Amino acid sequence: TKDGEYTYTLTSKVSELLSTVISRVVVIDTTNPTIEFTTLSNGDIIESSEFNLKGNVEDANGISLVEYQLLADSSQILIDGSQTNGWQVIPNAKSSFNLSLSNLKEDVTYTVKIRATDMAGNISEDEKYKCSFTIDLAEPVATIDSPAPESGSSIYFTNEVPVFSGKATDNEKTAANARYTRICDQNALLWIFSAGIVT
Repeated sequence: TKDGEYTYTLTSKVSELLSTVISRVVVIDTTNPTIEFTTLSNGDIIESSEFNLKGNVEDANGISLVEYQLLADSSQILIDGSQTNGWQVIPNAKSSFNLSLSNLKEDVTYTVKIRATDMAGNISEDEKYKCSFTIDLAEPVATIDSPAPESGSSIYFTNEVPVFSGKATDNEKTAANARYTRICDQNALLWIFSAGIVT
């Protein structure tokens, strides 16, 4: 039988004048719920120790339960960073969920898994809906190599457009995401350079 809503009827008949009819609706549902992350993609770098993980859950006949697992490297933790085991219920989550993560730390690879149970008892696969992310709280570092800066003094150029060389680094983030360096003169003229080596 295909998934869907069906009506069955039972009739008990003693004679043409005496009979009883009972009708009931039956829903056949063999399909697991589906989950979508809306504020996180796999491999994201988050620039805060706190983060709201949001997403949507879809099922033709409604959701009864949404749960999560949060791993810090290989250890399972709660959303506040304390140790735990097993699947944890996300309160008030039905067609959508909002999970407030806190006490996130650098140098840790986090993996969050979400699963949902529908009204018929179908459960989404444990390993199907998950994302890994890391935390970066450090500010980027910019250095000027040439001309050598001298504190409190001006730098003079004989050419119309000044040429600087230097570096902009931010650990792995520079390679992972586009970053730009801007230099502005007293007339608000901007020179914009790409991430990495600034020339």
